[in-house]
Amino acid sequence: MGHSLPVLFFTGAVALCAMILPGISGAYITLLFNQYEYLLNAIHTLALPEIITYMTGGVIGLLLFSRTLQYLLRTHHAVMLAFLTGLMLGSTRMLMGIITEEGGFGVSAIVFTIAGITLIVLMEYAKRRVAGSVNSVNQ
Repeated sequence: MGHSLPVLFFTGAVALCAMILPGISGAYITLLFNQYEYLLNAIHTLALPEIITYMTGGVIGLLLFSRTLQYLLRTHHAVMLAFLTGLMLGSTRMLMGIITEEGGFGVSAIVFTIAGITLIVLMEYAKRRVAGSVNSVNQ
């Protein structure tokens, strides 16, 4: 795949769409399309046609994809939530690889994993408490 303006437009559209999905990085998509280094150089040299093309593709792709995603969530809510959950769970494989490369699951990695899980549990507990108190006040 070359570095033509249509390719940059398409890369921008897909990369920015990926950023609104959980577990997918826009930079990673740009890297997969072999445009990352090229765009870094374009930013460094202020190559405006390339930068503007990438950004325009991103904005148009984001607008179209967000509307599509909104429609899919409205019409196929449970299936889309399952798909999005799958994306998040699937992306943990990549995170596990990074943790392993950085020294593995030592004590600090395990402690911070437990801290993250605890934080999510506490936030859910607080949300349910607040929702319960709001419901009892409204009755």
